[in-house]
Amino acid sequence: MASQPDATDSSVAVRNFRLFWTSETLTTLTATVSGLAVPLVAVTRLHASVLQIGLLSALGQITFVLVALPAGALADRSRHRRAMIGSNLVRALIVATIPIAAIAGVLHLWILYAVEVALALLQSFYEPAWHAFLPTLVSSDRLVASNGKLQTTTTATDLGGKGFAGLLIQLVGAPLAVIVNAIGFALSAVALTAIRQDEPRPEKTIDSLPHQITEGIAQVLGRPVLRTMAIFLVGAGGGLSAYYALSTVFLARTVGLPASAIGWVFAGGGIGGVIGGLLTPRAADRLGNGRLLRLCTAVTLPFGLLIPLTQPGWGVLLYIAGGAMVGAGVAAYNVLSLSLTQTICPPELLGRAFSVIRLIVLGASAVGSTLAGLLGTWLGTRLALLVIMGALLLIPLSLLLAKTLRGDFGTPPIEQTP
Repeated sequence: MASQPDATDSSVAVRNFRLFWTSETLTTLTATVSGLAVPLVAVTRLHASVLQIGLLSALGQITFVLVALPAGALADRSRHRRAMIGSNLVRALIVATIPIAAIAGVLHLWILYAVEVALALLQSFYEPAWHAFLPTLVSSDRLVASNGKLQTTTTATDLGGKGFAGLLIQLVGAPLAVIVNAIGFALSAVALTAIRQDEPRPEKTIDSLPHQITEGIAQVLGRPVLRTMAIFLVGAGGGLSAYYALSTVFLARTVGLPASAIGWVFAGGGIGGVIGGLLTPRAADRLGNGRLLRLCTAVTLPFGLLIPLTQPGWGVLLYIAGGAMVGAGVAAYNVLSLSLTQTICPPELLGRAFSVIRLIVLGASAVGSTLAGLLGTWLGTRLALLVIMGALLLIPLSLLLAKTLRGDFGTPPIEQTP
C-alpha cells in the first residue's frame, strides 16, 4: 500500500502537488516540442534521408526497451524526487548541445542520434520515479483525483503543444526551437526542487540488479489484479497502436483530407482524452473505482466502429466522435489502473512494477504497428480499421468477465494474496 504523505498541513500538501503537477506539465510540453523539433532539425538542416529519420525514431524506442527493466530497479534504489531532478537537469544540458552545435557549425546527424539515445535513457529513469513519487504526496483516497488531473493536463498539453511547437519552429527554426526543451527541463527540475516533502531513503540492499528486476516482474505477473491488467494492456496496446498507425494514411489517402485538416481532426478526437481525465474522478465517486475500471472501455470502445465509416465532408465527424470516445475510455482506464497499481503495490517496488508495465505496452505497440501495416496492405485501410476496432471490443469483454477486478479498490486491498 502506498505510503501516506508526511505533511500534516493540507496547504503544504496542496502546494506540493501543484509543484509536481507543474513539473509534469513542463516535461510533457518539452517532450512534445522535442518530438517535432529534433526530426525537423535532421530534415531541414542536415537533409537526412527517410531511412535516417526512421533510425532516429527507432533509436529512442530501442533504448527504452533495452534499459526499461534495469532503470526501474535503479529508480527504486534512489530517492525518486532526486532521480527526477537529476534526469531533467541532465536532459536540459543534453538538448542544449543541438542549438550550440548548430550555431558553431558542427551539427552532425550523429549528434542527434546520441541525443535521442541519451534522452530515452534518462526518460527510462524519470518515468518510474515520478509514478512512484506521487503516492508520497497524496493519500491513497486521493490518487484517482490526482491522476485524473495529471492525465487531463498531459493530454491537453500534448494537443496544444503540437501547435505551439509548429509555430515556434516556424518563427525561429528547428535548431533554436530546441532551446525551449532545455529551458523546459530546467524549469521542471526547479519545480521539483521546491517541493517540501520528506522522502525516506531506500533501504540498502545486497540483492543483485537481476534479482530486483525479477522481483518487479513477479510483482506484476504474480498478483491477480496486476496480471489481469497486464493481459489487457497486451491486447489494448497492440490494438490501439494499430489504429493510430493507420489513421494518418486512412485520412490522407482513403478519406482524402489535406494535412491541415488531418491535424484538426486528430485534435478533435484527442479532446476525448481531456474529457476522460476530467470526468473519471467524479464517475469513480458515483460508481466505485473497480466498477468504473471494468465499464469505462466497455462503454466507449464500441464507438470506435464509427472511425472506419468516416467519409469526406461532414462524414469526418464520425472519426472525431469515434476517436473522442475511444480517447475518453483510454484516459479513464489509464487513471484508474495507475491509481490501482500505486495503491496495492509496495512503495519499494513501484518503480520496477511500472517499468514492467511500460515494457509490456511498448512490446504490444510494436507488434500492433507491424500488424497494422500488414492488414492495411492486404485489406486496405478502411477494412483494416474495421477489423482492428472490432477486435478491440474483445478487450472490455475480458475486463467485464475478470473476477479479479470486481470490487472497489478505493479501500485496498481488493485481492487475495497469490
